Amino acid sequence: DDIGDIDPEEENSGTVSFTVDEDVDDNTYDMEIDVEGDDEHGAKHGERWEIDFDVEKKTHDIIIKSASISDEAVSCMRGDNSIQVKLINIGKKDEDEVSLYVKNTNLALDFEKEDLEIDEGDDYIKTISFTVPEDMKSGTYSIRVSAYYSGDEDDGVLGDMKDIDLTVSTCAVTEPTTPVTTPSDVTTTPSGDVEVTVPEDVLEEFGITETEEDKPFRQSAGFIVLLTVLVMGALGGVTVLVIYLVKGQ
Repeated sequence: DDIGDIDPEEENSGTVSFTVDEDVDDNTYDMEIDVEGDDEHGAKHGERWEIDFDVEKKTHDIIIKSASISDEAVSCMRGDNSIQVKLINIGKKDEDEVSLYVKNTNLALDFEKEDLEIDEGDDYIKTISFTVPEDMKSGTYSIRVSAYYSGDEDDGVLGDMKDIDLTVSTCAVTEPTTPVTTPSDVTTTPSGDVEVTVPEDVLEEFGITETEEDKPFRQSAGFIVLLTVLVMGALGGVTVLVIYLVKGQ
């Protein structure tokens, strides 16, 4: 670890963190501490210390090594789920009255396992199944995992406790797509021709009854009506033009 420059008569300090394995035995271990540095001329200086590092285990020490949910975030697919818990006895004494509890009221989860035997250095692994209701409201639900030794939750000693979270999300609903329909009075034939259906009241006004099906548009009564309307419109336009010219003279 680099603690920077140190001027004459100045003091500085650093912190070194390390982890002691859970299964290490009670004992005294040798530890070496080396300190070295360079002066302004590039010469190296240093010192080594040797200290005794004592490891003393507790007589009783039950810990929750891990606790995890199989599917910790659920949305549409709810239903069956599970929790896996691992306990370790890192104390000096074999335990024969270990109790494990996994609870959450909203999930109707109330698991308990008592009178477990876990020897020194051994572990215990348990998988607990539960169900997430389909109608469960969205939110985060905390599940409490606790381990006791020398008895149960009423008369034993709490060894360790952890909370693990289950997240329930609202299921997203996809809006149905509205199909686009073609107007019933306009159709396109395979050949590319456009067929127009003339309303029956218009046909009746001209005294025409459509009786034949699948007739080409140019041969249909609808075409005759449409052509008649166009001709009458053209004649009307010519009449107006003639009147205008006569008045102009």
